[in-house]
Amino acid sequence: MQVLRQVKRPIIVSSMQSAELWSKNDIRLGATIFVLSLIVFLLSPVHQILDSHYSMLLSENLIKHGSFELDPYFVPPLDRKLYPGTSAGDIPYSIERVNGHLYYYFPPGSSVLSAPLVAMLNLFGITTISEGNLYNLKGEMILQIAISALLMSVVAGLFYFTARIHLTWHLSFVVALTGAFGTPIWSTASRGLWSSTWQTFLMAAVVFILFLMQRKNLRYASLILATVLCWSYFVRPTGTIPLVVVTGYILLRKREQLFPFLGVCVFWFAMFLLYSKIHFDSLLPGYYLASRLSFDHFAEAFSGNLLSPSRGLLVFLPWLLIPVFLTLRTWTHGPSKDLQVLSLVIILIHIAVVSTFPHWWGGYCFGPRFSTELVPWFVLLTILSFRSYATAITKLSPGLLRLALLLVILSIAIHAVGALSKKSMAWNVQPVTVDEDPSRLWDWNDPQFLAFITR
Repeated sequence: MQVLRQVKRPIIVSSMQSAELWSKNDIRLGATIFVLSLIVFLLSPVHQILDSHYSMLLSENLIKHGSFELDPYFVPPLDRKLYPGTSAGDIPYSIERVNGHLYYYFPPGSSVLSAPLVAMLNLFGITTISEGNLYNLKGEMILQIAISALLMSVVAGLFYFTARIHLTWHLSFVVALTGAFGTPIWSTASRGLWSSTWQTFLMAAVVFILFLMQRKNLRYASLILATVLCWSYFVRPTGTIPLVVVTGYILLRKREQLFPFLGVCVFWFAMFLLYSKIHFDSLLPGYYLASRLSFDHFAEAFSGNLLSPSRGLLVFLPWLLIPVFLTLRTWTHGPSKDLQVLSLVIILIHIAVVSTFPHWWGGYCFGPRFSTELVPWFVLLTILSFRSYATAITKLSPGLLRLALLLVILSIAIHAVGALSKKSMAWNVQPVTVDEDPSRLWDWNDPQFLAFITR
């Protein structure tokens, strides 16, 4: 039986040796996925630039003046046509006034990480600052569209190289395309520079590094891993979850790398606390405080994040049923159970945490926006579930393959609606805004993914 398994396993599992993880053919395929994704993301007409307004303005201000203060760009009275999110001539909702200065309200991590890319695009005359220090909305949109598409295209390619560590190139190609187009990466993260866009990029890097650490003894991997995890928190507070869980994994499985890992974390958090103390006179900016969370509607929010016809993960990503089934089917045979457990813990805690947010549906968006950054963990679970299945069963049944293909196609079709049909975003405000009437989130007669038909 063992001999039989060794013969059949390459149908699913990669036969690459540790000395050479990727061949020239893999490089070509990864580049093809990147280019294909970039073209599709750039040509998709629906853009979601809402909370992220002024994030590129902050990037440009950091480049030109090295400052987080945005005072010169918001001199009243403001023209509401030029400054989105402005009410009655006041400052926009995504700008806050603290100690007499104006700051970008949402996490600054995305703006800091985007600064090098913004600087490059500035060389081509694309800017967020017009003459007289006025806000250039068109420049902001072009920067966000370009950077978000670029980041998510890199993620798509990274999915292929990550999967290729364990799977054949055929299945790795399918996994990468599913991760890129059958998830909120297409319908949300590539539509504008949400804070979850950069966090998704960072989580994809974390998953990639974890797989490499299992395959090779990389001397500085833990230092890079710590840096990426810390920045995922600076980009979005939910980055706390993978940071804590992966720290536990390092403690249990890579203890020899624990102190360097923790040392890097202490350094970055010291820098963040110093930033917060200087600018806000507090240990943390207001957006990072846990007081924003509540358990008053937890049961509805948790079930909604999974099953709502307009926000549910299992509704918008039906292909997730495949790795869930395979994981349960082969739980006692998994060769990388520690990473499977790690991903499941991160996924469950994340869904629970975002379910404590009173505004759990994420406002004007498409589908489960608050779980966008979980996509790399879904991909990790998928890769390991197929590997476990190959180890335990050796052969995928034709029926299971057909079902998997059907669910993947359905998922891609759903997210195509969010990226290609402007009616999908109009659903949020017609016939009444979803924020005013959250009961619409449970209406199976008018689900968001069918907005191109019902509108």
